[in-house]
Amino acid sequence: MRKIVLISITLFLLVIACASCSNYAEKTDGLQNSYSGSSISSAATAYSRKMNGTIINWNDVGCAYSIEESGGVALSYDDGAYTVNAPLSLPSGARASDTNADRFGYFISEAKTAIAYERSSGSVEVLTTTDRGLTWSSGEVAYKETPTWTNIGSAHTWMSPDMTPSWIKVGFTTVDSGWMVVCYFTAMGTEYHDIFRSEDGGITWEYIDGNINDVYSRMLSGAGFINEEVGLLCFRYETDFQPAVCITKDGGLTWSELYLELPVEYDTYSKTAFSPVYDGSDVVLPVLLSDDGNEQFIYMKSGDCGNTWEVVE
Repeated sequence: MRKIVLISITLFLLVIACASCSNYAEKTDGLQNSYSGSSISSAATAYSRKMNGTIINWNDVGCAYSIEESGGVALSYDDGAYTVNAPLSLPSGARASDTNADRFGYFISEAKTAIAYERSSGSVEVLTTTDRGLTWSSGEVAYKETPTWTNIGSAHTWMSPDMTPSWIKVGFTTVDSGWMVVCYFTAMGTEYHDIFRSEDGGITWEYIDGNINDVYSRMLSGAGFINEEVGLLCFRYETDFQPAVCITKDGGLTWSELYLELPVEYDTYSKTAFSPVYDGSDVVLPVLLSDDGNEQFIYMKSGDCGNTWEVVE
């Protein structure tokens, strides 16, 4: 896996004449960016996964997590002015420096924070708080008793008991309405994705028996739901289908490939879409362009829940 060389600092200030203004700023420290909007999605972290597996948050809203030397998970809000420890630690044997532990998924905002992780008992637990860590609730998703594994690209019901998640992506559109994608590597770059929804703040989760693994089953780079029906899954670049984005309009049951047109000047770049955010008016989708070790972001937006898209100039 080749090393990622970050480009020098570039600052974009874009003003969109609509219901709200959007603000983007690129930094060299982990290619983080910021997007200011009005919904719980745009005001939260947007963790995404790069080609080499590194997890980054491109949407800098002043919230973050870190792993302490003891293995504890620390959360920070208000640009680090307020910090609190989550009621969990890294699993036995994990390095304290492993801040991108891939069995954990994080969604952090002032209004709602969620941490999803694999329990040693063979299930995924989701911890949530709505008061910046003063009090916590938990929900648990048990593995299916009879997992279904067939040929690559065929229906996949749940992970085999001896498999572990390759990544967990969790998020909320409101304090009550949540979604989660649990990813599992199988073979030859294939990754399966199981989708869950919650309507009680993350206490209980329903498995969505959809067709995403039949439509596209490669490495997930990002995900986000706009509302209870519309969601986007993004994947790393591998084929001519770039940027690779799939969309659902029925809550995750059926998915289809979303073909996004970019200007011809970007044809020579490899294109990876990252986790989208929604401000109540526009969906903003960052696309990481890679070329010979150099990287930069461009942004696409949709004002009609993902039906049509345009590049933000």
